[in-house]
Amino acid sequence: MEVYNRFDAGIGVRKAVYKPHAQAVPDIVVKDREHCIECGLCYDACGKEAILHEDEERHLEIEAASIVVATGYATFDARNKAQLRYLIIPTSSRAWSSSG
Repeated sequence: MEVYNRFDAGIGVRKAVYKPHAQAVPDIVVKDREHCIECGLCYDACGKEAILHEDEERHLEIEAASIVVATGYATFDARNKAQLRYLIIPTSSRAWSSSG
């Protein structure tokens, strides 16, 4: 079963069991109850224990001393931090190579 994917403005399609987007945290898949036809293909791929049939929406109240609100980012220019020695130390492709 394929439905339009809301995370790419409906341009692409997704399955009834899907990962919301590539950087999803936690790294899990989601079962869309509304579109699932219980074909069992997800059991073949992941095993019966991996799929929650009766998972329900729930709201939790958590006491916290503080929260972090991260609303965006700005590009970081490493040249402004002299201690990083950005572009001063020559790089070698062998330094990053796993073979050495």
